[in-house]
Amino acid sequence: MPVDGPLPGTGVQHDINADADRCFRARSPRNWRLQSLEGTDDYGFDYQVQTTPNQQATDIFRIQLKGTRSPTITADKAYITIALKASTVRYYDRAVEPVLLVICDLSVDPEPIDCPLYYVWIRDELLRINVAELPVDQKFVTLRAPTANRLKSATDLSEEIRHQNKLSRAGHTLSARAEQTHPGMQAEERLTMIQCAVQGIAARGATFMDALAGSQEQHWVSPAIGTLAWNLSQARTELRVNALSRALIQLDESESKLGNATDMELAEYWCLRGNWNVESGFDQAAIPAYQEAYKAKALPKYLAAWVEAEIRIRFESSPESLSELHDLLQGSDPVLIATRSRLHAVQGNYELAFEVAEPLPEPQRSFVKAFAHWLSGEPAETLVYCEAGLGISDGSDGTHQLLLLLKARAKFALAVATASTVSNDRIPPSGLPGVDPTLLEGAWSAISDAVSSLRAAGWDSNIEQIADIWAATASALGKAQATLPDLIEATRTRPSLPNIHEALRALATQSADFNLALSANDSLPESADQQMWATLLRYETGKFRLCWQGFRSCLASLDRSHPLFGSAVIAASLSAHKMAQPGFAKEWIDVLESQPELKDQAALGHFYLALEMSKLAKNEALRTLRSQYEELNRPLSIALTLFHEFDPTDSEHARFCVQLADQMTEHLLLSPSMAARLGMAFVTLKDWQGLLELCQSKRVRVEPGDRMAAFEALALDHLGETEQARDRLLGILASGSDDQVALNTYVTIATRCGYVTDAVEAAERVFEAAKSRHDQLECVKLLFALIQFSDPTSSRLHELAIRAGDLVDQKVEFQEGSYLLMHLSASLGVADLDVAIDREQFRKRADTFFQNFPNSRMLRRGEIREDSSAAELVESLKALIGITADHEAFQRRLERGLQQGFTVIPFSWRPRFVLSSICDVVHLWETAKVSSRDDRKYHLTMVTDVYWQPRDAQILRQRLPLLDWTALLVLHDLDLIDKVISFFGKIAIAKSTMEELAEFTNPFYGSPIRGKCLGLQQILRRHLASILQPSPPDGLSQASKLAQLGRSNTQIVEICAGEPERFRLY
Repeated sequence: MPVDGPLPGTGVQHDINADADRCFRARSPRNWRLQSLEGTDDYGFDYQVQTTPNQQATDIFRIQLKGTRSPTITADKAYITIALKASTVRYYDRAVEPVLLVICDLSVDPEPIDCPLYYVWIRDELLRINVAELPVDQKFVTLRAPTANRLKSATDLSEEIRHQNKLSRAGHTLSARAEQTHPGMQAEERLTMIQCAVQGIAARGATFMDALAGSQEQHWVSPAIGTLAWNLSQARTELRVNALSRALIQLDESESKLGNATDMELAEYWCLRGNWNVESGFDQAAIPAYQEAYKAKALPKYLAAWVEAEIRIRFESSPESLSELHDLLQGSDPVLIATRSRLHAVQGNYELAFEVAEPLPEPQRSFVKAFAHWLSGEPAETLVYCEAGLGISDGSDGTHQLLLLLKARAKFALAVATASTVSNDRIPPSGLPGVDPTLLEGAWSAISDAVSSLRAAGWDSNIEQIADIWAATASALGKAQATLPDLIEATRTRPSLPNIHEALRALATQSADFNLALSANDSLPESADQQMWATLLRYETGKFRLCWQGFRSCLASLDRSHPLFGSAVIAASLSAHKMAQPGFAKEWIDVLESQPELKDQAALGHFYLALEMSKLAKNEALRTLRSQYEELNRPLSIALTLFHEFDPTDSEHARFCVQLADQMTEHLLLSPSMAARLGMAFVTLKDWQGLLELCQSKRVRVEPGDRMAAFEALALDHLGETEQARDRLLGILASGSDDQVALNTYVTIATRCGYVTDAVEAAERVFEAAKSRHDQLECVKLLFALIQFSDPTSSRLHELAIRAGDLVDQKVEFQEGSYLLMHLSASLGVADLDVAIDREQFRKRADTFFQNFPNSRMLRRGEIREDSSAAELVESLKALIGITADHEAFQRRLERGLQQGFTVIPFSWRPRFVLSSICDVVHLWETAKVSSRDDRKYHLTMVTDVYWQPRDAQILRQRLPLLDWTALLVLHDLDLIDKVISFFGKIAIAKSTMEELAEFTNPFYGSPIRGKCLGLQQILRRHLASILQPSPPDGLSQASKLAQLGRSNTQIVEICAGEPERFRLY
């Protein structure tokens, strides 16, 4: 018999499970082969099902069966719900195979096999409840199955099973593809990448998924036109090139579609809205936009953007509150670390900024460190990190552009640091003195790279960070005019950014485009600086009424210590005077008089008002201003005015201009126009060494232009370095320059040294490009002189003379006299000229000339009777040219003394001075060689000194040999010129000697011994680089005493007297 007592109990849940099992087995589809998993380790799974339609095994999936006698049905009867453990649900999320949840409602019928079964795929429910966001402490999760999903024996779930399996296989397919595209990636890394890809798709919503599943004909995913994603994509594209108006249209359209936006789309919208505000200059409005972005999706990039906007606002308004931002920047994301480091740097905690930046990847680490070094005032270290970062950056991100900006600023700072004068406020337009031009060029190259990057980005707001040094460097390098187009484009693209308008105003003013400068100034927000600029520019543009009225309205609010205040007062006073308001002019000048620090401006105001009242009073006004300049301890402002007002062609003014320049260049570099003015002063003073030092010094702005190079060549030529001068001029003319100083100097050198053909070619080029009447006349005169020199019989001379006659002003003595001389000399060589017509034309112009200029020193007119004898004709000509009887008697006495041996006269001095029948020294030389022993007046006397001893070669080489005509002719006949140059290395021939040699080669009025002169010239031309061609030092002129000796002999005397330690005469 059985033992009485308690037995094991099954419990209600066991009964429910057993009833659910009976129901499921009775009602499951016929082609399902069930295998119970009860008792195995498959937690959460009750069955494994293999489908066998048509006796074929096709798919496998798993089932979780849940029975209930008290079901929970939603109010709309659409769903039946069941509570599962949260841990089991998380376990389902890890499953790869499809899992079907089946719910058996045992409350419907006492017989389990007659109860309904409902089903739902677990994966669908996991997506619905977003299993990834389940709290860790949650115990249960409610899943639901649609009541429409009834599981019966006839139910066919094959398509759904295949669908679920295809989804699983899609993951494997993605993994296989990743293995092909990333062959070196480890399996775990590949899995992580695929999971991130899936998460990325899920986060971006349906529109992205549609785009991803769309046409594969495009190389990249593009959202459908008209969708929110498309609007955001377009807005991002427009912002990338700073098309702000078009970006705003896309953002406004996006705003109307935010109702169904994903969190990512919502965050991106607000981020782009914040970016638009930043680029538009609305940093305050950007802050709430970035906050909304971070609220929608808590990504580090949105938080960093928010904090960056806060930094920009607080740095200006309340820097002490910057420390509050550190609490927001918690985390290890690189973008947060970089922002945290920059925040430390902005607060002045540079060492901490470096330390925080250390874990960052490149090039972000280099940029953050460069930024901190820049704020700490270390441009050299900034440059090191910029170069390092740029060497790593691929140029595709914003960091590359920021590195370019910092590099440009660092190079500019290093260049300015070499200046001999420190400027704490404004850099002069022409630049600071002493700046290393190589470093400045390097800064310009870096600035150009940064500008190119900014231009490609549509001139984004970072242009503000470089606009000031862009303009300053362009000005200092003489590139203002070339930079204007880019600046104009930038201001039109970004009209709300003030710094670029200030840069445009500065360069437009320097380029004398005052209307453009005024327009740029009007685009700036109103300030004291803007108002004073407006006053100055309205005066320059002739808007005198607006000038004085605008100044009157803002005078009370202006800062009188502002550097432009004095200039603005003067401009307003002059405008008031022009508009017949002298009371205001006096009142405002008195304002300057009342402040000791503005006394110099008051003096300038009185000066310009005096000129305004009477141009004839300029000399007196200048004298007064010069006195005040001394009284006020030589202020720079007055020095600049005097320098521009004095006439550098006047010797007294020229000396003062040189003195003024010495003072000015302590504070600024000379602009090209100022340097040219100073150069003209040196030319007036004949201070060739000073002119050369100016041209080769660092006192002139880099790239000063052709004029300074021409001045350098002129100085070199006057200092005897003719070949260097010629080389310098060849470079100028090869560039197509039409600088008149360069052309005239080159023609002079080419003529003197026998390069006439080259000179004609250069003059032809300039004549072709000449536009003005004056330039054309100068070219015609040059061509005439050159062609007449090379071929006095050329028919072109007459044509050039006629052209000159058309171009000259007959009321100007020099111009009309030049034409008459050209016409007269040109007619002598033209055989087929209609003499009668030509003579009549010449006579009419000549009569008018002598009537207008009776005392002209260019042309003299004398009358000779038609029936005059030969003797009378000679006497008339002597009288016309000033040869007197006393002069002839004196010449005869000298010739007689020379012939008798009583008078000693150097050989080269005798032609014309003593021997009236000898044309020149070469003529004398050849005459002497064929003269008789008794023709002592032609002989070259050799004086011997019994005590003479030959000198050591080293002693001889200590001074340059200065060869006169006699030495040249001796050396030429003995074929020793090459050997002398080889011995000394360099010889000297007076410039006037070279000029006389060139004149002697003229076939029309040159030496009778022209062939010998040409031969000598050809030999010397081979050695021009070794021939110094000196002229007398300034201040040593005995021309009045020695004029009769000839130009060459006079110069040689002066050269030896002026530099006896440098030259030895041979």
